[in-house]
Amino acid sequence: MAEVFEEISGYARGELARLAAEARERVGSVRELLVQGKPSAEIVRVARDETVDMIVLGTHGKGLLDKALFGSTTERVVRNGPCPVLTTRLAEHEFVEEG
Repeated sequence: MAEVFEEISGYARGELARLAAEARERVGSVRELLVQGKPSAEIVRVARDETVDMIVLGTHGKGLLDKALFGSTTERVVRNGPCPVLTTRLAEHEFVEEG
């Protein structure tokens, strides 16, 4: 079990570093923070601890089955967050034509 956790944590650290590098190119200053726990609870906790001004989250996460079984992280953060939460949806699928 510890090996699986280490593998997943390593992947998460790598993805976080990649995304942070992209963000640095666009906005300059970025702070990386990787925590373990239930995503919605950890987002709310960190927002409270860091007294953030706003949380920005996507509205599209896992599939419908996951949402039905586990709920939506974004919905929980909107309900419980200590500050305004800006939600955004992903760009349209490539098969949708723009008029």
